[in-house]
Amino acid sequence: MHIDDSNAIAPLAAGQRMTVQDIPRGIRCMIAATAMFAISSACAKLQVATYPIGEIMFARSASSLLFCMFFVLPTTGIAVFSTRMPMAHLARGLSQSISQTFTVLALATMPFAGVTAIGFTAPLFAALISIVVLRASCLKKESKGIPESA
Repeated sequence: MHIDDSNAIAPLAAGQRMTVQDIPRGIRCMIAATAMFAISSACAKLQVATYPIGEIMFARSASSLLFCMFFVLPTTGIAVFSTRMPMAHLARGLSQSISQTFTVLALATMPFAGVTAIGFTAPLFAALISIVVLRASCLKKESKGIPESA
């Protein structure tokens, strides 16, 4: 998304537009997402002591699908699941599944704080992988958050 000259954010879905006045709502959504991520990770940490990893991953995926069915589908319809790039969606889904599985495995073997701290390095790895795999350029002005030694 980007802010254009009319002080509105680019289209979200099917003709909907979010105005700059919705920034407090966006902040609330980000806070809620952060809280839900922490709760989800804490639940996974508790569950790995009792349930197999496969069951935990299935429950996480099923709950996400149910969330989409009850909250997203009524407002956007089934078209929200359509894609012009099915192979890219498949690759993203596979990488996300692998990432979540490794995160739950890490929660089973490490303290919660350590897993969370290591998780915050994900943007650095994403930047490095995008440079190598996607041949993305990393200009000085774009890399201010990345230390010179990285």
